[in-house]
Order: sequence, then structure tokens, then C-alpha cells
Amino acid sequence: MQDIEDKAAADIIFGYNDAAEGEDSETDDDVTEVEGPEISKLKEENLDAFLDDHCAIVFVSQLERLANIKVDGKCLIKGCKETVQTTIDYIGSAVYVTWVCSNGHQKQKWCSQPVMNRRLHSGDLSISAAILLSGNNFAKMKLFADFMGLKFPNCDKFNRIQRTYLIPSIEKTWTTQQSDILDEMRDEEIVVLGDGRMDSPGHCA
Repeated sequence: MQDIEDKAAADIIFGYNDAAEGEDSETDDDVTEVEGPEISKLKEENLDAFLDDHCAIVFVSQLERLANIKVDGKCLIKGCKETVQTTIDYIGSAVYVTWVCSNGHQKQKWCSQPVMNRRLHSGDLSISAAILLSGNNFAKMKLFADFMGLKFPNCDKFNRIQRTYLIPSIEKTWTTQQSDILDEMRDEEIVVLGDGRMDSPGHCA
């Protein structure tokens, strides 16, 4: 029997894999510095702006569409030559960018997420499904989003998505799988076992 070596708690690394020793691990120093005129670099004097900013769920496909949008800086409505500016709006976890002049003429509009039927945003559906299927609860995930400054669907929308889309889909999948198993076992001899205890130990009369 091998001797057990005493080790200080501070030296114990849970989940450490000896096989991984020596493998390259990415650190901040290993990342190649990115350069570009439109890449914002955060400086200490800009921390307040960073903390006041918001996050939103953006789909890559929509980001590609945004990259290909070309908007002229002047309104093209006949008789209106006002400068076009952008406005930012949020719906659930999605962000909308609208190009509009001071006279209210809308020139272009972009959404960070594909919009499904009944104006359901894909990000809101994905968030709601992830919360339900991972066993989380809405309150904790909403708190996480609030601390991060991440735009999030509200509780009413989460419940509506769950009731309208998620629960029916889960029930349909469960019924289909149950039916397949019953069909597979229909002509087979099976042994059914069950536990006679119907309550937790210590709670019976």
C-alpha cells in the first residue's frame, strides 16, 4: 500500500491533469495584438463608458449582413437633404440599429437577430430554451444578465415562449420516443420491477 503524501490545501488543484502538463496554454501575452481604425481599445480613463455600456445577443449571420450595408450620409427623400444618423433600440435580447434623418425619414434598419414568426427574436427563443433544458431558472440567469449589462427577455416573455413553443415541443418529443419504445417492446416478454416504498425514509406514518 502506497503512503499517502500530506499536501497543503493551497497546493491542491482539482481537475488537474498530469497529461496536460507541458501543453501550451493561451495567456494574454500570447494573443497577437489586434490593430485597426475601428477597433476600440479600452483605456483607464474610459472605464466609466465601458461600465455604462450594454451587451446584446448578436448572430454572426446578421453581423455579416450589417457589414454589407452601405448607407449614404444624406437623406435621399425628395426635398430633404438632412444628415442621416443612427439610433439604437433594444427589444428583449436583440438590438436594432436604425438610420434616420432629423425629419424622421427612415433609410435603413438592422436587427442583431433573425426574427421568426409572431415577431419572435431568435435570441430570446435560444435563451429561453437554454434556461429550461439546462435545468436553470429564469431569476438566476436574469440576475447574471443584469450584472453583465446583457439585454435579456423579461419573465413574461420567457413564460410565454416556454408555454407556446418549448413545452409543446418537449411533450411531442417525449410522446414520440415513448411510443417508439412501446412499439419495440409490444410483442416482447418483459419483466417490470418496482420499489414498494412510496415515500422518503423517515417520513412515513
